[in-house]
Amino acid sequence: MVDKLRLAVEPCDCETLPSFFSRMAAINGTDTAGFALDLGFSFKRILEQDELAVAAFAARSGLTQDQLSTLLSWTGERIGDVRMRYRGEVFISRALRSPTVRGCPHCLREQAEGQTYPLRHMTISGAWQCRGADLCIRHHHPLVPLWTYSRPLERYNIGARLAEILPDIAARRFESELIEPSAYDRWLDHRLFQGNDDTWLATQPLFAAMTFCGLLGAALLNKQGEESEDRKAKSLGFVVASQGPDAIREELGRLTLAEDGGDAVTRGELAPIFKTFDRLYRHDDAFDGFRDIVRAHVLEIWPIAAGEEILGQIMVERRLHSLTSASKETGIGTAVLNDFLTEAGAFSSDDARSDARKTFNAQEFQALLEEIPTLVGPIAMRRAIGATLAELKSLEADGVLVPRTKVRTIKSPWRVRDGLALLEELELQAIPIDEDTPG
Repeated sequence: MVDKLRLAVEPCDCETLPSFFSRMAAINGTDTAGFALDLGFSFKRILEQDELAVAAFAARSGLTQDQLSTLLSWTGERIGDVRMRYRGEVFISRALRSPTVRGCPHCLREQAEGQTYPLRHMTISGAWQCRGADLCIRHHHPLVPLWTYSRPLERYNIGARLAEILPDIAARRFESELIEPSAYDRWLDHRLFQGNDDTWLATQPLFAAMTFCGLLGAALLNKQGEESEDRKAKSLGFVVASQGPDAIREELGRLTLAEDGGDAVTRGELAPIFKTFDRLYRHDDAFDGFRDIVRAHVLEIWPIAAGEEILGQIMVERRLHSLTSASKETGIGTAVLNDFLTEAGAFSSDDARSDARKTFNAQEFQALLEEIPTLVGPIAMRRAIGATLAELKSLEADGVLVPRTKVRTIKSPWRVRDGLALLEELELQAIPIDEDTPG
């Protein structure tokens, strides 16, 4: 059994593994690289969370299994090339690993004050590395950049880095104005520390929820003509998203509302959301809940053809048509289609939307769209039934033959089948007579 080192410290709340390792090195009078070699491995193996190295360090530090598990949960454990398990949630690695280490200067100053050896007491909180966090809830101070190093061995040599900035921490040079925590800040803090969530977002993975709050809030700010400031965006997005799908769909409706009160049929304000869902995290099922909500909304307002892909899903059938898309599919001009569809109730007579934005239920009016190309003008109708122009007008006036549309500007209003059906009906009632019969 490996003996515990005579000089040891206890992990602090939400401390990371590199932070604790650096404090253990400090209390034993050495640096991280030298301390690791004294224990029989390299500091790099600690940063890579090599199982044997971490186990040996835990034993020499006197860590219990629970303490070690907590350290690792706040540090983040790799579960693939670009994924980490952090506080029981799956995050992409870059949401937890940045060249810039941030922190709360109030926390660090309080830990160092009055200490003969401050580096034995100053810790880096795992909550500070979460990309969605911006604020220390305890002190109401924004998280500030402490140092930036591209090489992990330098970045996570916590003792050396803290020694460099200790004079500035003591002199309060990192400190700025305090900020009142938002509902988003408190929600994120509670979920990270307690693992609890009393909002609808409890049903969604944390990384996806954080990301969507920022995206939705930024889109709403942009729609309002305001600058998309990150903290404000996340706060605004959270207020909506935390209420659930209905509230999200309502705000999506605001985002896709055109100036004339109709629905926009281009990505517009939704473009950043589509880029994130359809490109950055296309294959990340953590975003499926939000993806489904956005997809359901756009399918209600966009004329998407069967076979097209929308946020990873292939459309089996068309739900909506616009005048433009219907014209392309039928080969009929938009003006003629507009007259037919307005008469059929698809549009109001005063609908002034552009052709691309005049949408209607594709299934409900599919039969009409299929029929319009088969309609003929008066000449073709007369030929089909062997009638003169006067006879056709008389049949129409008496209601015997009724045109498919009463819109006078439409030049092809007749169904040939109606005329043929009339001839068939007349033939069934006709009495054959000889040619030389008088009269």
